[in-house]
Amino acid sequence: MSNDTIRILYMEDEVGHATLLRRKMQRLGYQVELAFDGDEGLRKAAATDFDIIITDHNMPKSDGMQVIQRLRTELESDASIIMVTGAGSEHTAVEAMRLGADDYVVKDTEGGYLELLPAHIQKLIEKRALGLEKQLAQRALLESEEKFRAMFEHAPFGMVLCEKSGHILQANEQFCRIFGCPEEELRKQGCVDFLLSLDGDRAFTKWLFEGGDLDPIEMVMCNYLEESIPVQVQGTVFSDANGSDRIWLFVEEIRMRKEMQERLMQSSKLEAIGELAANVAHEMNNPLAIISAKARLLLSTEKTNMSQKVERELGKIIGQCDRLSRLTRGLLDYARPSFGSKQRLDLRKPLEKALSIVSHHASVSGVVVELSHADKPLWVLANANELEQVFLNLQLNAIEAMPNGGQLTICEALVETEGEKEVVVSIEDNGEGIPTELLHRIFEPFFSTKEEGKGTGLGLSICFGLIRSHHGHIDVSSEEGKGTRFTVRIPYDGEGH
Repeated sequence: MSNDTIRILYMEDEVGHATLLRRKMQRLGYQVELAFDGDEGLRKAAATDFDIIITDHNMPKSDGMQVIQRLRTELESDASIIMVTGAGSEHTAVEAMRLGADDYVVKDTEGGYLELLPAHIQKLIEKRALGLEKQLAQRALLESEEKFRAMFEHAPFGMVLCEKSGHILQANEQFCRIFGCPEEELRKQGCVDFLLSLDGDRAFTKWLFEGGDLDPIEMVMCNYLEESIPVQVQGTVFSDANGSDRIWLFVEEIRMRKEMQERLMQSSKLEAIGELAANVAHEMNNPLAIISAKARLLLSTEKTNMSQKVERELGKIIGQCDRLSRLTRGLLDYARPSFGSKQRLDLRKPLEKALSIVSHHASVSGVVVELSHADKPLWVLANANELEQVFLNLQLNAIEAMPNGGQLTICEALVETEGEKEVVVSIEDNGEGIPTELLHRIFEPFFSTKEEGKGTGLGLSICFGLIRSHHGHIDVSSEEGKGTRFTVRIPYDGEGH
């Protein structure tokens, strides 16, 4: 079979890469057509018989997986298919070959994969010339034991191969981990017991009886340790070389995904609540201003005609209006969008602003605030709103760590270390403290030591990112039962203009 008779279709939404490969293959004598999205590629595949079809994984309209499935089912194409997938996506490659792909190439950002594609194309052409039929992903993997074993053992999801009777033939390490027992115990128990422990979808039970392919479904599994675990299950029933029915089952634990979805939903709710609070604060400003102005007017014009008690009460009204005005201004400033612009400022101001917002909360919580003030301005190049957000979060966390009251100590200072000056702020409580084994995770997104339903676990990770964006550092030290100290360090900008 000469090269000029080979027709190739390349589906790639990156025009530069697609054009470069077409030139390279045309120089080798191949006929190459391009499609820049999945739907366009499927239309061309329906109109023309191609020998080789190359599809990128991530494309607009129809992605690579959808393209492969429709080529094999709707169009019944017998073309050899190559999936181009991203680095580290063995899962994608396994799934693509299960759907009917014949080969895959790992895509890199420098375009080096374009040098590998001709060899893969030539390999598939040689197979076609020898009259080799395409094989399903499982059959192809089983023929290459070494390649299959590597994928099988390192798959990021559970894989188990069993007979229709339930006898387990193979189970990878990830499957054993999800199920909660070693493979030897699994073999004693049998796959049927595991299948029956799944709960939540009639489609799964129907698939067991009818066979074929099982599209991904989410279910709850009761594992060997009788723990309920949310999983995503996918499977296929096929006949091996001897005609015996076999079941491939792919199980992915999705507990973290579910928790993340719940926390993201909670984060969205909090964002909406924050916006609502800002709107309420904005609406409160006008009546507060009117009440305060009327009270001040009465004091200035009618003071001689009123009793001392009325004068004191008007003074209380003015004082409370001023306090509420400061709180609403703080809410509005905190909720106002920040675009990350930085300017030279005195770090003491955003620290004091955050403290003014939490001072009432601290008071009603029985927390005494001790502020050790620097005598001179602490100049830094920073975004005021972002620093307020950091200090507000750290102060609120400290107050909440002392449910029975306590002392919140805030210190600010200019420190010189190895010739470099830094502005250092420490926020320390004498509350419950953080267990030592959890300290290394304290800045991880969605990690929280609070009770379920309290907090999103995003606050400290956001603080960490904001301080890092200021070329600073944030550290934590804690001892259970004695308290926690957060230390923020930001480069001093005393030499600025």
